[in-house]
Order: sequence, then structure tokens, then C-alpha cells
Amino acid sequence: DAGHAGVGVSVGTNGVSVYEASDDYFPSVLVDDVPLTGKSHITIVYRKQQPTLYLNGVYEKAGCKRAKTVHPAYLLGGSGHDRFVGELGAVRLYDRVLSDAERQVLATGQ
Repeated sequence: DAGHAGVGVSVGTNGVSVYEASDDYFPSVLVDDVPLTGKSHITIVYRKQQPTLYLNGVYEKAGCKRAKTVHPAYLLGGSGHDRFVGELGAVRLYDRVLSDAERQVLATGQ
């Protein structure tokens, strides 16, 4: 319904963007123009309709707070001309906000 949106994440060598999408709704709610090289651990956390980006376990940036309830998008790797090119190690979805310690362990293994 109108109060809900899917969430998509775009990652490239020039940064990370988070988008929300539903009918007639497709805002970019977080954009971080950070160069990425090599292996990177990217975590997006939503708290009270606001996305927060962590890179390699470290806080990077918070995005815009929106009014919609968000859900992970059902496509992994894109569709049509927006297909993923690169390497993907793992994708994890949680139904709760992870603690700082939990995010650190996932990002660094320690």
C-alpha cells in the first residue's frame, strides 16, 4: 500500500546509494560519494525510517528520514539493463537493528 516501499542499494567504485521504491515513489534517501576499492563490507541499517551506512563496521553517514515503512527489495543483482557486475560475498537480512559489536564482528570477523 502507499505507506510501504522496497529498499534497494547501489554500490560502485564511486560510492553507495540507497533508494526506496513503490508506485510513483523512487527517492534516493542516502548517497555517499566515497571511493571503494578492494573488498568492502557494507551495512545499511534502518532505524525509525532512516537509513544509516556503515563501511567495514564503521559509521559513515545517515540518510534522509522518510515516512514509509521499508522492506528489502525482492531482487538481488538487479534486472534488465541494471544487472550486477562484480563479486558478492554474502547478503544478510535481519529483522532487528544489530548492535555496534555485532556489526563489527560481521565486518571484521573479530
